Amino acid sequence: QYKADRMKQAEKLNPEQRSMRLMKEIQQELHLERPPLQIECFDNSNIQGSDAVAACVVFKKAKPSKKDYRKYNIKTVVGPDDYASMKEVVKRRYQRAIEESSPLPDLIITDGGKGQMEVVREVIEDELGLNIPIAGLAKDNRHRTSELLFGFPPQTIGIKQHTPLFRLLTQIQDEVHRFAISFHRDKRSKRQVASALDSIKGIGEKTAAEIVAKFGTGTLDILEKHPERLLEVRGITENKLEDIRTSFAESRMLRDIMTLLAPFKLTPKTALKIYQHFGPACMDLLKKSPFELCQIPGFGFRRVDAIVRKTDNRPRDPMRIGGALHCTLDEAKGKQGHLFLERETLCKAAFKLLNEKIPLPEMRVRPEEVEKELDG
Repeated sequence: QYKADRMKQAEKLNPEQRSMRLMKEIQQELHLERPPLQIECFDNSNIQGSDAVAACVVFKKAKPSKKDYRKYNIKTVVGPDDYASMKEVVKRRYQRAIEESSPLPDLIITDGGKGQMEVVREVIEDELGLNIPIAGLAKDNRHRTSELLFGFPPQTIGIKQHTPLFRLLTQIQDEVHRFAISFHRDKRSKRQVASALDSIKGIGEKTAAEIVAKFGTGTLDILEKHPERLLEVRGITENKLEDIRTSFAESRMLRDIMTLLAPFKLTPKTALKIYQHFGPACMDLLKKSPFELCQIPGFGFRRVDAIVRKTDNRPRDPMRIGGALHCTLDEAKGKQGHLFLERETLCKAAFKLLNEKIPLPEMRVRPEEVEKELDG
């Protein structure tokens, strides 16, 4: 205990001593030729493949070297493919390092397990012909650092938790994750801002660029809470500001409507018509009695039926049969001026309406089902 206390005291007086001890520990645990004075760690971030980015953090002498951190937009990968993204970024980084004769790291760490390690090895050894040790940091089901992997095939290196070395590895993994996530959020936010500005009348491409340059990712907050600050941007007058306010309010309402009605997979134009006719009650109506949409001008049975069957494809549902009967009566009223049709004529017209888009015979409505719903 006395020896340990003396070491702690010495490291407080000389932090460099602690850093060298940690690097020597890594060297011993991984059987490296020399202490890893420069460690580089990679991580990817995306949401189902959208706004895909990656990040690299650099630790020199066991300390973060933030001036050497790098962000990467994924350029060649389509969709959520972490392995391909990791491969692209590692190749871009070290190919450039070779071309510019930049210093190479003593150890590369991937935020991930065996799969990520293997794609990094393919780039480093097979494609670039480099000899850089590669390790992986795996996480447990609570997304916490759980183990260090090294070698090919990768083996778990036993490092006790709560030791200075384990805390350093955790710090590296947390730092690259934080850096990648913050870059991803920033990119996603900028895209959302650009999308919001595109939909506002009165804001052209040049004006939008100036607004984003001035307010950055806080642009949407400015539009929602302090739109008068847009007057600080060159070219925006009081009259133009009023047009922007009105257009933003309309686009915001449409966005809210699309979010509300998202389960029904509607186009913006259709969603807006439904909302304008029924207001906030449209969500409940779509769930419980969607064929009431036939009341909207231009919304016949076929159009409403197509909307309903996107989320509930039950051609013989009594609610659908009832909707066809009501729409047939409404159509008769439009032509004849009254809601009277002979029973047989009504059933035949509804029967035809119900089955004309149903290709499978076993799914088609039977005449007796239409008569039963009419009698009910």
